[in-house]
Amino acid sequence: MAGDDDLTLDPKWRGLDSENDKVKFPTEQRFKEIAKILQEALDPLTGENDKGGDVHPTGSKRSIEVHGALTEKDIGSWMCAQQFAASCQMSHSKLSMTYSQLIAQAELAAAALRAGGKSWGNTETGNTGA
Repeated sequence: MAGDDDLTLDPKWRGLDSENDKVKFPTEQRFKEIAKILQEALDPLTGENDKGGDVHPTGSKRSIEVHGALTEKDIGSWMCAQQFAASCQMSHSKLSMTYSQLIAQAELAAAALRAGGKSWGNTETGNTGA
């Protein structure tokens, strides 16, 4: 059975001496900044915080839901219009669902960044006593 003195650290282990290795560890603030950047990139997709006052900003989920659905009425009554309209409606449904999933995952990622930053900050406080 190995004793406690058998554990030795490789002195060349990168990050062991952050001063000499020039390793920069993230801060809680940096986690928050990254989460904010992600949220700001997400806003146009959700239509949140639209500065132009557009009710359904182009490219937003709501815009696609409202303006992206083509029906037989929109397409007309030419040969195969009914099948084309059905195809358009199915594609619209899948695109809307994909947008919803993307937004949900991005919001979870932003929340995970904020929570990770908080945990990192708590750990840093515990380690440094500051």
